[in-house]
Amino acid sequence: MGGPGDAGFELRLVEDQLMLTRIRPGGPADRAGLKVSQPVIAANGWMTADWVKSVDYGVEERLLPTMRSLSLSAVDEGLAGQVTTLTVMTLEGIREVQLTHEPSPGEIAEVGLMPPMAAWLESRLVPGDVGVIHFNVFMPSIGPAFTAAVESLKAQGARAVVVDVRGNPGGVAVMAGNLAGHFVGKSKLSLGRMVGRDLDLQLLIRPRPAAQRIDGPVAVIIDELSMSTSEIFAAGLQGLGLARVFGAPTPGWALPSMVRELPNGDRLQLVFSFLYGPDGQPVEARGVTPDELAPHTLAALGQGVDQAEQAAITWARRALEKTP
Repeated sequence: MGGPGDAGFELRLVEDQLMLTRIRPGGPADRAGLKVSQPVIAANGWMTADWVKSVDYGVEERLLPTMRSLSLSAVDEGLAGQVTTLTVMTLEGIREVQLTHEPSPGEIAEVGLMPPMAAWLESRLVPGDVGVIHFNVFMPSIGPAFTAAVESLKAQGARAVVVDVRGNPGGVAVMAGNLAGHFVGKSKLSLGRMVGRDLDLQLLIRPRPAAQRIDGPVAVIIDELSMSTSEIFAAGLQGLGLARVFGAPTPGWALPSMVRELPNGDRLQLVFSFLYGPDGQPVEARGVTPDELAPHTLAALGQGVDQAEQAAITWARRALEKTP
C-alpha cells in the first residue's frame, strides 16, 4: 500500500442514517454497483449506532456534523491498496461489499511538510447555461485546472457558475482570491484579511482577463467539511454580495498555520494568524451560514437528488432569466 487512495464514494450521516452521498463514476464503488440512494448499515464492521455514540462523546453540539463526517474519512479515504468493507441495504436485501482503494484521481499535491494530497477538479455544463465546478482542495496545481474549466465552460455557453467546495478542507489562503478572479472583473476587492503578529495581508481578488471569466450569477455550495480557505472563499464572496451560498453551515476552522519538523522527526502544526471576512468579523468559530440551507435529506437521496446542487442550479437559472 502507498500513496493517497480512495474507493470512489463519500459517506455522510443523514438524519441518523449512514448514506452514500457521492459515487465517483468509474471508481471501485461504481463498478461494484453501489448507488447514492443506498443506506449503509455498517462500515468496516462498525454499526451506525455504535459509531455515532463513539464519535459524539464530549463534542460541542455545533461541531457534531463536522466531527461525524471527519471520522468517516477513515472509511472513504485512505491509502491505495487498502480494503474497505461496507454492509449496504439494497432493493434485493443486505449486501456486503469489499472495495479496494485505488490511487486517488488527480495530481498529487505537496506543500511544505503537509501530507501529500490528491488534488482533483470536475466540471460540467448543465441545461440553462450553468457551469458546475467541483474541486477538493485549494492547492497551486488546481489553479491551471480551474482556469481551463472556466474557459471550457464559457466556450460551451456558460453564463452562470456553481462552485462546489463541499468536503474541501482548504489549502493555500491566497488561492481563494486567485480563483474568485474568474468571476469578478472589478479590481481592489478583498475577500478578507489575514492578520498576525507581523502580518496584515488583504486577500485581494485578482480579476482574470475577460476570456477567463464568467461574469454572470455565482453560487457556492458548502458543507460541514468546507474549511479554512473554503470558508474564506465562500464568506468573502457572500459578504461582498458577489455570490449566493447554498448547503450546510461550515465549522469555522479557519486559522492559517504552518508545519515545523521537530528534532525527533515529529511534525508540529502552528497557527500564525487570524482570518477576517469582508465585514471585519473572524471566520474562526463562526463559520459560514448558507443563504439557503440545503443539507442532504433521506427523501432527496432516495430519489438520487443532490439537494444543494439542485437548489444552486435552479437559483442560477432564475438569476439568468432576470439578467438583461
